[in-house]
Amino acid sequence: MRPWPYLLLSLFVVAGAAETLQADEVEPVGAEVRAAPRDVRKAYRSRDPLGGSADIDTQMEFDAEPKRTLVRRSPLQRWFDWKGRVKTRTGLAWQTNYNVLYMQASDSPGEREAAGGVFELNATWDLVNRCCPDKGTLGFRVENRHKLGTEIAPAGLGGEIGSLWRPDVLWSERAWSVSQLWWEQRFLNGRGAVRAGKLVTPAVIYDTFLLRVPQCAIQNEAFTFSATPYPDNGLGVVAAVFPTGKWYVMAGIHDANAFIEDSGFDTVGDGEYFKAVELGWTPEFEKRKTDNYHVTLWHVDGLSKSGRPEGWGGTVSVQRYLCERWLPFARYSHAANDVLPIEHLLQGGLGYRVRGHDSVALGVSYGVPSDARLRDQWGLELYYRLQLSQALAVIPGLQMIWNPSRNPVDDQLAVFSMRVRLSL
Repeated sequence: MRPWPYLLLSLFVVAGAAETLQADEVEPVGAEVRAAPRDVRKAYRSRDPLGGSADIDTQMEFDAEPKRTLVRRSPLQRWFDWKGRVKTRTGLAWQTNYNVLYMQASDSPGEREAAGGVFELNATWDLVNRCCPDKGTLGFRVENRHKLGTEIAPAGLGGEIGSLWRPDVLWSERAWSVSQLWWEQRFLNGRGAVRAGKLVTPAVIYDTFLLRVPQCAIQNEAFTFSATPYPDNGLGVVAAVFPTGKWYVMAGIHDANAFIEDSGFDTVGDGEYFKAVELGWTPEFEKRKTDNYHVTLWHVDGLSKSGRPEGWGGTVSVQRYLCERWLPFARYSHAANDVLPIEHLLQGGLGYRVRGHDSVALGVSYGVPSDARLRDQWGLELYYRLQLSQALAVIPGLQMIWNPSRNPVDDQLAVFSMRVRLSL
């Protein structure tokens, strides 16, 4: 077993401890979180009709918000307060984060362990109608993904253990690249938006699911991608509108051959696209990412280079945030014409906000392979997110896999994980 993933994880925890020791005071158990500075809360609040829980705007809002942790007053809060004032004066918001993941499987025909890191620099700049709801925004992300001291990156572990879905999809190997560069224009007093350019994978845009944040929530492929052949980051255009404030419709078209490291102009002309449309309902606009009921339908053209056939499918999803703590959810996805290894996917689970920004969630998945010769697979994922300080979170997790479809030797596998997220 390689010691260096553990050393790196320890370094992150020490960094959080150092922040704690420099803080003015430690919060006693039962104390309330201090009031958020108005500059930060107002400046980084996201009212974007587009994008899910892992979108740039949503993640920057979450990371900038003062958090209830063991540290009542973090020395880094002045940094976040200053960023909030810059956003208010200039419209420029930015955030950097570094995420480390270590995973180890209980057994495997191949590799059993994997470790990796993901660096992201996110930014948005309101350049048109900055103080109005119908503003125009430039957004971009620079990122790098790499393995850390193991033979494979965590995204490759699923193939090693023979699972129908991967335990992780984010921590792969990607060179430095501008993974997003887009323009978004809002309309209808902020109740509609169009975004075009090099977009994030459509998995972050469609099929809203609050816990679909691999960096700090549920991370396995079944929940991240459902049974949908989402392409990589690439050129596309998507629009969403809330005509009544409760009902919404969203539709878009994306390059089906996209690759995150490329500009996309070399493949978008191939005429092979991923298209999606979503119809959904939420009790009110402000709850669109927590209380959401929707149907998402998609179609993808056949890919001439890889030989993948044309396909279609859809997802039905319900989630409701109850009493500001509980999040029950249920989901069903279908992919037709053997376009994916999964044909049917049924999921359900429960999230719970424990204290402040600490949370725990349990998700269960049942997948039917598109290849009738393979056995159906069951899976479970459990995680706990512990917000140690304003900037540092630790997320231990466990995934159980029963009857791994591509592994006839093992009937049960466990995958243990530890994630550490540092955001500034």
